[in-house]
Amino acid sequence: MSSKNILIILIAVFVAVVTFSCEEDIFTTENLPDSFLTPHDTSTTDFKIISYQVPPQLGGMDSLNVGSIGKFVIPFILLKPGNLDFLNASLVTVDSAYFRITFVPLANDSIDDNSFFELGIIEVDSGYSENSTNHTNIDWIPDEYPKLPEVSITEDTLFNQFLKFEIDTSRIIAWADTSKPDSMFILKLVEEFPTELITFYSSESSNQSPFIEVFYHIDPDTSKDTTILMVSDISLIIPPELNVENFDSTRAYVSVGAGFRSLVSINFDSLKIPRDAVVIKAHIELTPDSVKSHFLTINNFEIRLFALTDSADVNWGDIFDEDNIFHGASTDMKSNVSSLDDSIFKLNVKNIVQALIVDRFENLGFKLLATNSGSVYDYLSFFTQQSDSPPRLEVLYEVP
Repeated sequence: MSSKNILIILIAVFVAVVTFSCEEDIFTTENLPDSFLTPHDTSTTDFKIISYQVPPQLGGMDSLNVGSIGKFVIPFILLKPGNLDFLNASLVTVDSAYFRITFVPLANDSIDDNSFFELGIIEVDSGYSENSTNHTNIDWIPDEYPKLPEVSITEDTLFNQFLKFEIDTSRIIAWADTSKPDSMFILKLVEEFPTELITFYSSESSNQSPFIEVFYHIDPDTSKDTTILMVSDISLIIPPELNVENFDSTRAYVSVGAGFRSLVSINFDSLKIPRDAVVIKAHIELTPDSVKSHFLTINNFEIRLFALTDSADVNWGDIFDEDNIFHGASTDMKSNVSSLDDSIFKLNVKNIVQALIVDRFENLGFKLLATNSGSVYDYLSFFTQQSDSPPRLEVLYEVP
């Protein structure tokens, strides 16, 4: 390559970077300011999108739910207490104990009937995990288990409403015995409970997290108490199954709580972008179908696109047991977090397009994920190619 050509390439790249590196707005096709080169724009709606479903991973939430909402059912909550080993000391006598879990006031109307709630005790399975236990792997939970009979709904001095379950002292002592399997709570609604969503604070909340209060003494004249927090807790959420009975198969879906994801195939060849092109801007537009979506506010949704790294086992149908379709996480294999423009989701894919042009990786398809939402019970439905608002990729580039 001659020195003149090298100089032209360097100047073009410099102008492109300086002029557009800080701009993220939607581009136009007019000439670039201060550039001696004419920009090229190209676009395609040649997308293929098919949704699938995996079990959701919902650990670490700051609230816990039981009940139902929309197409979601939440049959119970699992709570694992912390260590009670100190009660093994020979001089310790347990006087009484109770378990407390506090309602989130803004999420619930006042609840005044404690007969709606049931707290049981089960052994912790070796496969239990706050991050991976879900509705597909709970066959270790027995149908019958001991239940705590004494329950009340109480308010503290700050007017926080909570469930209070009295715990027999013999059970507390048994839990402190490290030679026995660990135990955990299972909180359920009785069958007669009205259909609604009941919300409690979780162990991740900044205050009012669930706990066991133990009252004990060593000296007969001295009473003490201690608080045992939960080391983990999860709401067992059963999402709606992604099938033709529940959802429109002509739409694409993403959801955190339902485990909805989408595989995306884009025909980049139709863009006819030269290999030596410098990509100035590139974005994908996805239009949500609000009628077939479920959310309180669309502004809380964030989605991202990731390039697949292996297409050998890609099945363009339902995938439920696990997500064995791997994707990259490097800068040039993922989009920026989505932005909203007039209720249209826009994904900055400049790095992806540039990397594909120079064959940095092979175009094996992409994975579309919801990375955040206002509620785990939200899901988005997007128009696909068969609609009047198909997904669209637009690219602006320069060629030296």
